[in-house]
Amino acid sequence: MKKSPKKRGTVRRLRYIALFFVLAAAFMQAGWSYYADKDYVAVRVEEGDTIWKLASSVAEPGSDIRSQVYAIVEANHLSHSEDIRPGQILQIPVEKGTAAAAKAKFSH
Repeated sequence: MKKSPKKRGTVRRLRYIALFFVLAAAFMQAGWSYYADKDYVAVRVEEGDTIWKLASSVAEPGSDIRSQVYAIVEANHLSHSEDIRPGQILQIPVEKGTAAAAKAKFSH
């Protein structure tokens, strides 16, 4: 016996909805795993500090500093045009296991 067009449409819609939720869960998991392999170092901004300067302090040699700048901006919910101020505390994302070395770089 053939399924009615209405029933086929309902089944198709349910498949699309299920696919949407599976894809949404996969993307959420991918985002969480990015932050799971990071440690964070709290840094007090000093006079003359810039996000670029802070990023270059912890960036891996030969890496693109812009990606570290972006990570700092995202971790601290800053807008890209927002200035940082002396005394402000920023969370600096660093590779897992390198937080102690990064802290030493920031102790003035």
